[in-house]
Amino acid sequence: MKQAGASCADLAEWLRVMHRCKVNRSSIDRYLKKLPEMTELQTIATEPQPNLFEKNR
Repeated sequence: MKQAGASCADLAEWLRVMHRCKVNRSSIDRYLKKLPEMTELQTIATEPQPNLFEKNR
């Protein structure tokens, strides 16, 4: 859900409604930062690769 654009507050609300599990938004944020899938996405987003045109200059 986070990769699809949901916020941590959205995830906390979904857990509360669908699974009766009360979790703080900051706890979800800390957990997601530890996941390797999320760190890979952040690395890709913060370090754009040069396009083919720029490489050939």
